[in-house]
Amino acid sequence: MLLDKLANLLVDCSIKLTKENKCNYDALKLVIPSITNNSSLNNSPWNFNKAIEVSIGGTPIFPSINNKYLKLSDRIKFYELPIQNSIPKKAYPLFNLLYNQLR
Repeated sequence: MLLDKLANLLVDCSIKLTKENKCNYDALKLVIPSITNNSSLNNSPWNFNKAIEVSIGGTPIFPSINNKYLKLSDRIKFYELPIQNSIPKKAYPLFNLLYNQLR
């Protein structure tokens, strides 16, 4: 179907965005539009959002704090609050030590 090909094209373009120097949300923003950019293609009978969901299943386009892109199947976690609000101030030195070891 044409919409499946369009979904695959968007995912291919998003993969190219992950090849840039900095890990960011640009690739993800390309395939997952904001709530204010809703399209009738996401409604029945088109269900374009489902085609996107299938296409990104195994694609590493989710940015992480260790500057790598992850796949949805990598058990990624999302935080609504900035992560620094979840770490006690007295643990910052330990967190920084662990973070630097991952880099």
